[in-house]
Amino acid sequence: MFEIDSAWFNTWLMQWMMPFIRVSALLATAPLFDARSVNRRVRIGLAAFTAYLVAGTPVASFDTTQPLVPLVFQQILVGVSLGFFMRVIFAAMEVAGDFIGLQMGLAFAMFIDPQKATTSPMIGAFLNIMATLVFLSMNGHLMAMDGILTSFQVVPISTDFSFLNPLKIAQSGLLLFQIAMQLTLPIMACVLSVNIALGLLSRAAPQFNIMSVGFSITIFAGLALLYLSLPFFVSFFESAFNTLFTIPIWNR
Repeated sequence: MFEIDSAWFNTWLMQWMMPFIRVSALLATAPLFDARSVNRRVRIGLAAFTAYLVAGTPVASFDTTQPLVPLVFQQILVGVSLGFFMRVIFAAMEVAGDFIGLQMGLAFAMFIDPQKATTSPMIGAFLNIMATLVFLSMNGHLMAMDGILTSFQVVPISTDFSFLNPLKIAQSGLLLFQIAMQLTLPIMACVLSVNIALGLLSRAAPQFNIMSVGFSITIFAGLALLYLSLPFFVSFFESAFNTLFTIPIWNR
């Protein structure tokens, strides 16, 4: 007859609690999962179910005599680092929207983001929605769950913090601005050409008062260029996400 003693129960509870903390840290910081529209009970239930599946596998086994606080801290760091690197692409979209909106003259147009309860630029919010749709079409949410399951093999549950690499964290910030500039430079160059043409025209024919309508022309030109660039944005988003998922973020 199968008997459950206190030692077995404590060991199983520890092996369930550590994966639960790691998965919960990922769901609290990863894109889509951290949205306000996602109920907290759903996130907690998904984290508990994932931890229950992992708890009975060898990847969740560890020495239960190790100090509890460093173990918990390591799980939080692993989950948050995964969510942070997934957030890089979405942050790059918002930065790109800031640059494009500033060049178009729409820097004042702010949009209240209900997911974050904050204000964000209109163009940046639009690009963020596009990135979300591409992320879902690529099954990015499943890649996130696969990444957290793989992390138990790459970074086992222990008090070892040597997996952290500050250089790779700094490189992720470089990747953010690199993606944002690659996305915005063509549109910024075209809008800048329109502004230069308007400036030359206003100097050549000042009686037309070009500057009174230049604001509307700049916005129209920027929106037209944004519309023509949408097919290229989708492929760019896909390549950016594929690049993100192939970056080794730990010292393993």
